Amino acid sequence: MVKIMLDKERTLKFTLNSLILLQNRYGDSSAAIKKLQEGDLTAFRDVLWAALVHEDPSLKPEDVGRMVNFEDICQIAEIIKTIAGSINTPAGRRR
Repeated sequence: MVKIMLDKERTLKFTLNSLILLQNRYGDSSAAIKKLQEGDLTAFRDVLWAALVHEDPSLKPEDVGRMVNFEDICQIAEIIKTIAGSINTPAGRRR
């Protein structure tokens, strides 16, 4: 979990539900992470949304998009890539 300042202080947290949300959108959660690593802005927003929805299940990806200011994208992207990268590593694939 990582605290981040958006519209207010929020906590990024990837849960099983986060991965399922990404799987439903991309066919596979690792596909979403790959798109994120390629710099896809929709994937950026979707991964951020999936990491925030645990706090507020009514959040939509578009709501999350409104929380991110252009000047903050690079900083937030680095945080998300670090967190999301752990999902796509062998340690993150425990059975």
